[in-house]
Amino acid sequence: MLFSLKRVDELLMPPPLWRILIRLTNLIMVCLLAEKRQNAVYKALADKELAATVSIPRRLDN
Repeated sequence: MLFSLKRVDELLMPPPLWRILIRLTNLIMVCLLAEKRQNAVYKALADKELAATVSIPRRLDN
């Protein structure tokens, strides 16, 4: 019973500031990594599209 009361007390108390800062930092890092990954996907798609539009010169002296 004591454990459950302690757990309820922990749930009712707001988290400490350092824990909030760590969570915010983690959220920001996840957002930055997701944006970086998305930019890499866009760059790969743009490179693929550019490669599809550029004609490869053929050698005339076979």
